[in-house]
Amino acid sequence: MKRRDTDYLYSTTRIRAMEKNLLNAERIGRMLDAKSFEDTVRIPAEMGYGEITEPSQKSIEHALAKERDDTIKTILSFVDECGIVDIIRLKYDYHNIKTLIKAEHMPEEADILSGAGHIPVDVIKTSMRESDFGDFDPIMRGGIIEAREVLSRTNDPQLSDFVLDRAYFAELLKSAGETKSGFIGGYVRLLIDVYNLRAWVRATRQKKNIEFIKNALISGGDTDVSRLLSAGAERGGINEIYSGTRLSEAAAAGERAASGETGFLDFERLCDNALIEYIKSAKYVAFGEAPIAAYLIAKEADITNIRIILAGKLEGLSADEIRARLRGQYV
Repeated sequence: MKRRDTDYLYSTTRIRAMEKNLLNAERIGRMLDAKSFEDTVRIPAEMGYGEITEPSQKSIEHALAKERDDTIKTILSFVDECGIVDIIRLKYDYHNIKTLIKAEHMPEEADILSGAGHIPVDVIKTSMRESDFGDFDPIMRGGIIEAREVLSRTNDPQLSDFVLDRAYFAELLKSAGETKSGFIGGYVRLLIDVYNLRAWVRATRQKKNIEFIKNALISGGDTDVSRLLSAGAERGGINEIYSGTRLSEAAAAGERAASGETGFLDFERLCDNALIEYIKSAKYVAFGEAPIAAYLIAKEADITNIRIILAGKLEGLSADEIRARLRGQYV
């Protein structure tokens, strides 16, 4: 049974209070203008982020990961329907699965596991070690089995990732449908469209054949995959496909990047901005599931922007160089 919007009255009120600590233009300006790394990290500390103990990427990532985990725990403490939160957390489960599968074949390639997923890391590790996925969603279970087989047969981690990406989006669509939320469903479809646009641009830039592009694309978005395949065969024409959509600017930048005219920086930024623009509609929802989902997405965008600023400071980039890399803000 679909929950009523009024069922979210208390949780929405809590979310509105938490929004006051999101990154905004004023805070970004202060971080960019800060004269030292120590002065820069004081701003996220004012927003509730943990202490960044030293000017290093490791210290930054530790603080950002802790903030993500603390945010999820806080929201779960007052949101009854955890399915909304789990939809946002699902990508971290799949990140962990990808990492562990690759580590079985290429231990030196092992990435850092995330504690932000809804399946505990120890549970995933044990399941992978024992090849027992009985408690996992059937879509995830099938994806793991197929991805392992593909990697073992081809020794190509990218093809294995494609399998898990298809499983991730299939499970995401299923979970979004179960929420019966138009807002969440629309976000997931846009997320798939963004994924497909990125896949098309990168594959075209690398001059991959049409079979590779077909294998990389995901169904379930609002943009017809067959149109992207036609554009792939012609090595262009995506501007027309995305004309009048939320991704029109990103597609124009993507076509330039695909041809080699520009790099990926502006394209990636515009893709992320399209997602931020979508969730901004939740700011005008009095109460419901949309503000909860939007806050979690906005928080992830904040973490990305703080990472960009702090990493830029470590690299000695100018304020203008860092600003050119920043994504849009929710508030």
